[in-house]
Amino acid sequence: MKLRKCLTLCVAVCACLWMSVGVAQTPQRIVAVDGAITEIIYALGAESMLVGVDTTSIFPAAARDLPSVGYRRILTAEGLLALQPDLILATAESGPKATLEHLASVGVKIVTVPDVHHPDDVLQRVAQIAAVLDRSQQGEQLQQKLQQQIAGLQRLLPVPDPKPVLFLLAAGTHGVMLARQGTQAQMVLDVLQLPNAVVNVESYKPFNAEAALALQPELIVVAETQPGAFNLASLPALQATPAAQHNRVLVLDSMYLLSGGPRWPAALLDVLQFAQGNGELARVD
Repeated sequence: MKLRKCLTLCVAVCACLWMSVGVAQTPQRIVAVDGAITEIIYALGAESMLVGVDTTSIFPAAARDLPSVGYRRILTAEGLLALQPDLILATAESGPKATLEHLASVGVKIVTVPDVHHPDDVLQRVAQIAAVLDRSQQGEQLQQKLQQQIAGLQRLLPVPDPKPVLFLLAAGTHGVMLARQGTQAQMVLDVLQLPNAVVNVESYKPFNAEAALALQPELIVVAETQPGAFNLASLPALQATPAAQHNRVLVLDSMYLLSGGPRWPAALLDVLQFAQGNGELARVD
């Protein structure tokens, strides 16, 4: 009898411990340090867990009302700890490293999501975040939606006789930049198998009027960091290009086009249809 009571007590204790561990594994207070991560959390219906976001988290609009922890690359331990998170979802670009190491040393769980180089990589991000947030069903539904968009995109590739694209980043106070190798903009063009009008340039470089005139691009795609950051009327050199004269300029929100979030396949499709000749002077926010 005593042995039976002892065994019963042990089972009950183990059950309680297992339940408490299970509860601890499901985060309750999350800080998202990347706009794409924030978008995925909202798409999974888990936004109630969010207690803070970084400054790139501007979509959906409700995310802008959450406490901000600053720019994702210059985080401070004090700002993050003030929100008492039990999970920080970040990317490889998040930092500085010392800040994240300090947070981990005081018990804050940090999960880094994979980089995105292809639309299929977005599926991996969704799967990982859904698993961490215990939203497997919602994750599968979102993955199915994205798979359909990616399949539709792939059916349209390659573009017959693709025209070189002048890809610009309108970066607010930093001005207009030319995009080439080693940039997220170049990755977009690579995925869509579209040539870049700019060659022999690494990273983002300040816009050069003479270079733009010399290139004579027929297509211009602009990633805009904030509404109104790109103003064609203020750039006479661009106005003189074939792209501008034939209304072949596409302006997109930079987080929509470059973040690698759940809207990325749709953004790629916008650019692809534009390059196929279905687009004209347009702005998509």
